Amino acid sequence: MKLNHYYLRFLEGYIDRVSEKIGYNLDSNRLIRVSRQAILIAEILSPVPIVVSVYLHSIIILLLSLGFLLFVHLLPLAYAYSRSKEYDLVVNKATIYIAISAYVLTLTGKDLLTALRTMAHKGDEVSQVESQVVETKMRLFGKSLTDAVKDRLNSLKGTYLSELYSLYLTTKELGLSMASRLENFMRDLINEIEAKEESRVSLLTELNEVVLITFLMFPIMAIGFSFLGTTNYSLLIIPLLTAPGLYLIISENTIAPQVKLSLSWYEKALVAVFFLLSALIVLLKLNFSLVIILFGLLVALPIHTRHYAVAERIFMLQPALLSALGDQLKLGYNVRESWERAVSYLVRVDKSVKRVASPEGANEMPFVSDTWRLAQIAYEGSYYAIYDEMSRVANKLVSIYKTYQRKVRPLLALALLAPGFLLYTVHTFLSISSGVNEYELSLLIGLNLFALTALYSKAVKGTPFYFPLYLLIGLESLILSVLWL
Repeated sequence: MKLNHYYLRFLEGYIDRVSEKIGYNLDSNRLIRVSRQAILIAEILSPVPIVVSVYLHSIIILLLSLGFLLFVHLLPLAYAYSRSKEYDLVVNKATIYIAISAYVLTLTGKDLLTALRTMAHKGDEVSQVESQVVETKMRLFGKSLTDAVKDRLNSLKGTYLSELYSLYLTTKELGLSMASRLENFMRDLINEIEAKEESRVSLLTELNEVVLITFLMFPIMAIGFSFLGTTNYSLLIIPLLTAPGLYLIISENTIAPQVKLSLSWYEKALVAVFFLLSALIVLLKLNFSLVIILFGLLVALPIHTRHYAVAERIFMLQPALLSALGDQLKLGYNVRESWERAVSYLVRVDKSVKRVASPEGANEMPFVSDTWRLAQIAYEGSYYAIYDEMSRVANKLVSIYKTYQRKVRPLLALALLAPGFLLYTVHTFLSISSGVNEYELSLLIGLNLFALTALYSKAVKGTPFYFPLYLLIGLESLILSVLWL
């Protein structure tokens, strides 16, 4: 109880720090409130699973209960951590546009706070948070702009925006020209973004290998040792406990285009139908492969084709969009006219670009919204030279993404063979052993395959909804289960 008290105090402090960092009170978040209540309820009811496990002689119930207890305690911490890292990721993507805005405005004698306000007015969420937090510190706590920026620098350490804040403070203290320093900062930042994206390719490739070892090699060894009598096949729960952590690490390092998912009513209805049918499958003790197939058909298929596939195609065309937009602005067209002319030109190449014909309709794809804001800033400051550089950067990022897709193909092929390896191992040992609860074993294998599919989908395409992977792995697992189990 004392240890739990210390943990809860640490959790409270961490949530407060993250809330200040992201400019949003996490205590008002429903998930945080419910998880705190669940922690108290889980502690009160913790003896119940032990009694039930002893009564039914099932260690699986005990292990699942312990896993659930651990999950409940770590959920608010993991959520706060993910929100913090998510904000870091969004901040890093937005910094180049904030720097460009600051550069254009400093040419007319404006300061950094004005740049943040300008970007906030144009809909940039990071600038809205930053300007609001800085102004709150100045208005409520009586801090100067310099002191308020210093506080934000400490909160955002390790991000590109903290480097911009540091540049602002150094320039102000030394009385140097902000415009010239910002120009150098933008060029250095562009080079750093390119280098970091390239390093992420290697990291993501290694993470794919880790996922394969965790959800394929380890389960094969666990199954083998369990049939030999040295361990219990309930060890298959261990990889599942690592899945949330692996998912967070993959999410932080994704190089795929970011999508702010907004589900339509029928997509939400399909998600509800999936959960209902999945509950029936588990209650009726049917093959868990059906859950994987249903997820692919009812959830992943509509979400991926309508949102992520479109975003990926537009991401590939981003260099051409930037180049065409810059050309139209140089010809003297205003922002909206330039945007419409650039998009109409690209529609001939890919009809999916119609999704961004209206800038207001591009909110789902942040990289398109950023391009729209860049056009407004460049037009207002008559600064178009940045388009050539940004088009080159976008082209490099697209090239890195394509290179990564080629690199992971062999690992993707191994992931598709995972059901065959796992089920053949079970089939082999079942032929020489007996007394095994085949449904429990099949359920644990199915859960591991589901987690493997979701993690590979996230790593390869930047989304957990890459439906071809679910359908192929689910169908393969179902067919082999019918033949071998």
